Amino acid sequence: MAVNHSKMKLGKQPAVHDPRTLQFAKYLRPTLLPPPPLQVNWAQKVASWPMMLNNTIGDCTVAAAGHCIEEWTTDTGHPVNVPDATILAVYSAVSGYNPVTGANDNGTTVLKVLNYWRQNGIGGHTIQAYVSVDPSDLDHVRDAVSIFGNSYIGLALPVSAQTQAVWSVPSGGATGPGAPGSWGGHAVPIVATTRAGSPS
Repeated sequence: MAVNHSKMKLGKQPAVHDPRTLQFAKYLRPTLLPPPPLQVNWAQKVASWPMMLNNTIGDCTVAAAGHCIEEWTTDTGHPVNVPDATILAVYSAVSGYNPVTGANDNGTTVLKVLNYWRQNGIGGHTIQAYVSVDPSDLDHVRDAVSIFGNSYIGLALPVSAQTQAVWSVPSGGATGPGAPGSWGGHAVPIVATTRAGSPS
């Protein structure tokens, strides 16, 4: 049965690149690292993923950060669900959204959220740094997830994703309703990966 995601609010604005952002590839030493595991799933202990208001406002970039925090803390045995009020406050701070009037619900960039998270924290949880991963190098993506527990990413979703239970390129290819970004931008954490040949 088709799943209608069309009521989910998107909100990731087009990517903004800062030349000061650390590059993951610069710090990888393939000779010191084993190949990425065939499978990794850091979400096995997470009981559920709350919406964190992303069904009503375009705060996906902040909700995705909240989900990273939830997954990390669950894995340590002390799960934390960042309260909706905190997610809302952070979204308002980084985007200018007015929760009273609903004005400026235009989403925000991944970079703004990462910088806010590093400088101010989200619900008392800060990151000390972040790195940019080349999405075209799937082994680097797998390494990032395997080493750090997840990878916080932005997606350019096509209209076809609105009715897909699992987002994938439709049979007609990445054009028309399958064109990247034809629906809009979204942010999510990658919490599990597989490699070709691994059991599903």
